Amino acid sequence: MAKQNKKSKIAIVAQHNNLVRSDLAFSTLEAKVFTRLLETIPRDAEQLGQVSLKISDVLGAGTSGKHYKLLHEAIKSLDSRRINLLKVDAGPYDYDSCALFDSMEMKVGQNLIRGEWGKKIQPYLIQLKKGFTLGELDILLNLKSGHSYKLYWVLRSYESLTEFTDTVENLKTILVKKEEGKSDKYAQWNDLKRYVLQPAIDEVKYVSAERGNPMTFDVQLIKQGKKVVEVRFYNIKSANTGSNRNLIQEGQTSSEYASAKADSSQQGSYEGKVAMAYKRLIESYGLTPAQAVQVVENVPQNELWPVMKQLNLDIITNKLHERKQPPVTAGAWSVSLLKQRLNKFLKWPIKDSSEQATLAL
Repeated sequence: MAKQNKKSKIAIVAQHNNLVRSDLAFSTLEAKVFTRLLETIPRDAEQLGQVSLKISDVLGAGTSGKHYKLLHEAIKSLDSRRINLLKVDAGPYDYDSCALFDSMEMKVGQNLIRGEWGKKIQPYLIQLKKGFTLGELDILLNLKSGHSYKLYWVLRSYESLTEFTDTVENLKTILVKKEEGKSDKYAQWNDLKRYVLQPAIDEVKYVSAERGNPMTFDVQLIKQGKKVVEVRFYNIKSANTGSNRNLIQEGQTSSEYASAKADSSQQGSYEGKVAMAYKRLIESYGLTPAQAVQVVENVPQNELWPVMKQLNLDIITNKLHERKQPPVTAGAWSVSLLKQRLNKFLKWPIKDSSEQATLAL
């Protein structure tokens, strides 16, 4: 069943960030089926087996033969979907995928959709302790496009960092479902922007506002010459996050959070590269404001920036923290690297040997 946010009584569903940010794109109807299936997962499930839902919960009333045909194609597609889940130490020719479902069936006479979740996908749907994203059911079920659906999930997954940047090609892979045997309809940037990205941006903003929790964000197109090569989403924020998990890191007490929030006012006292480092450590590399203050005030700039360059390569370019099994947060990866390379300045305590293994590939 969908989880209930106790404070606001909003029904929510959850996925691990690795799944949210994967190349698992959907058609509109596939997105609705997938969301309804997420809704059936028990909150404290230790394993997933057979899952079922009513066809009428997907199609609603007044269903025609055309609707059943479209749903048949959506179920067939979901049944065949596989997701690339390469490990962090994967080579360029390695391959490691898993099925979304082990089986799927649709019985119109019984008003039934039934299936069984794939075994390898289960850790990305249950027992989620960290590195996961919550989606509001009311918003997800009212989005009319698979592109909008995926963009909403991805933006939510980066809300705690407030921004993310991706190449045009990677963004297309995330948002657009691959159609085997069909030509790429969005090979040109102008087509991708006109038919996929801009409508998805507009719909996410409109539907989230209409359903009572506006998601706001800005978009910047990054060019090389005249060619758009990357898209940056920033100032990502839901009006009612209702989620201290986006503000308070795991294990951080409310008093520590208050202290960290106060430390964020420090940014105004920094200038030049120090200010840039402080901002990037928080927004891109997942440190708390208090941790960022310790770094920029104790580590010489000539020592810090080579490590910042490595963090950018690890977290932004290669997303190693997400590909690690099990995944870790950007903040955990960053802290481990900073301790490994700069602890002669920081003097941060090493909790145990497993912490040093965070970067092990």
